[in-house]
Amino acid sequence: MGKKDTLTKEFMRQPDIFADAFNLALFDGRPVIRPEQLHPLDSVETAVPYGEKGAGLPVQKQRDVLKYWSAMEDDSAVYVILGLENQSSLQYAMPVKAMVYDALQYAAQVEEAARSHRDKGKEETSYVPTGAEYLSGFYKTDRLVPVITLVVSFTPQAWDAPMSLHDLFLPALRDTQILSFVPDYRINLLSPASMQGDELERLKTDLRTVFLFIRYSQDREQLRRIIENDPRFHTLDRTAAEVINATTGAKIDLSGKEKKINMCKAIQEMREIEFAQGHSLGREEGVQEGLQQGLRQGIQEGRQQGIQEGIRAFIQNYREENLPLERLAAKLQKFFSLSEEEAKLSIEKYS
Repeated sequence: MGKKDTLTKEFMRQPDIFADAFNLALFDGRPVIRPEQLHPLDSVETAVPYGEKGAGLPVQKQRDVLKYWSAMEDDSAVYVILGLENQSSLQYAMPVKAMVYDALQYAAQVEEAARSHRDKGKEETSYVPTGAEYLSGFYKTDRLVPVITLVVSFTPQAWDAPMSLHDLFLPALRDTQILSFVPDYRINLLSPASMQGDELERLKTDLRTVFLFIRYSQDREQLRRIIENDPRFHTLDRTAAEVINATTGAKIDLSGKEKKINMCKAIQEMREIEFAQGHSLGREEGVQEGLQQGLRQGIQEGRQQGIQEGIRAFIQNYREENLPLERLAAKLQKFFSLSEEEAKLSIEKYS
């Protein structure tokens, strides 16, 4: 299992994150599913295909996260099995994949009902099953627990993969009578790039912050404004920050041991480092132009002169921000590997 899969699974397994995702997908963000109503299930789906004397090999698939939701409806207990599938890339056969998971879960429920009846048959009971019930193992009064699978996309790309089983068939079949006899199967999807209006605002947990970062990860200026103006980016859970790094390629420094990450501060530090390396992530246009000019001159006239142009742009930017000279000198030493004396001389030269 890759790092992306491991991190997204750990993140989505948290009851509050799990509930938040399903509440948005099923109830427009209303807190119908509460974290304390969720209970973990074995995520391995196993079923033996029906056949004479149990012929056939067991089928086994592993979901990313699987829980059952126990709620009260009209004073009666209601149970629903909820499964999550995390996708860090587009999956063009997703309807089939999700359908197999759900079918295996239903098959397992049928088998469990049959096993339960066999066990009870060994005890004294007043109920005598009919021939059909005895042969199938599933009684007329037996009922299944609904299974809902939710696909959660962790990619900034809009989901252009098929949304239903019918989408996978040839276009020539879609308007024919034949297709009316083929049951369709639609997936339930959360994709940050495809969300409209205020959908993201209906999320209540760090899932909203992760989705925002993913959605705007390819628009650095918009992302910078969002991070600076949204206070929820100032106290982000470490697991959520790790998911952001893994799914977007961001290089947020998480080397410390803090449980909460200030993304605004982390992004600023990252920008400073990349600025010093000649890969600025979005400083003011004048600084961008100064650095790019320095890089162009470095290519044309030699690496040393390019570095000097970078130092000049760096100093002028921070002088405009009225940064104290001592702190500016310290930054120069850190980012350009200058001695204290070289840093002071550079400040005098370019101020």
